[in-house]
Amino acid sequence: MNQIITGKKTLGVLLVLLLTAAIFSAGCQTYNVGVSGVSEQKPAKGTSFVVRVRCDKNLIDGNCSKQMHEMIEHALAKKGWVLIDDKDHADVVVVADCDISGPQKRTKTEYVEKACPATFDYGAGPYDDDEFAVEQWNRCEEPVQVNYTVYTKSLVLRGYRGKKHSGSDKTPKQLWRVEARDTDEESKLGAMIPYLVSAAAKYAGENTNGFKIVRIPEGSRAIRQMQEAAE
Repeated sequence: MNQIITGKKTLGVLLVLLLTAAIFSAGCQTYNVGVSGVSEQKPAKGTSFVVRVRCDKNLIDGNCSKQMHEMIEHALAKKGWVLIDDKDHADVVVVADCDISGPQKRTKTEYVEKACPATFDYGAGPYDDDEFAVEQWNRCEEPVQVNYTVYTKSLVLRGYRGKKHSGSDKTPKQLWRVEARDTDEESKLGAMIPYLVSAAAKYAGENTNGFKIVRIPEGSRAIRQMQEAAE
């Protein structure tokens, strides 16, 4: 008998945990970041690199720029590349640019509930008087046009041949380029930086043959690790 009770308690706890996880998951937003990359040759593991950020100070402040710098370093190091301090001895110099569009007006259709005409159920009996009728309310919906505003945030990473490989060339050769772009109602570029960096780093140094969609859950483990690295 005790075993049955214990088993029921354990099952109850598991059901509560699963329900909590389902509710939590349902409330998490997922960002769909578009990524496009081109590359002459995919960098090998062990490629040494340095990062330079040149985003407009009017778009992100100094602290945000520093955090983005460290996030990019962390994300590229996770690919097996080696971060070094001396740009003169790096295989690749990674340059980061970012931007955010002005407000873009959009319209979408949403459905809202409204009261429907009542219906009356007299049942199977012989009565036909309204006194015996059961009033039933139906749920109805109607389409409503909603105006909203979105902003397009973008991050571009470019990989240039390092000085030690450039010889006498005055203009470093671009080896690869990757762009990450997201359009939603978030109006601050800084809030999207971790997601843009994560998506761009995934395809840095690769050819994507057009835009790919990278789906990143809000507050995912990879995002948390990157943010912690920039603290």
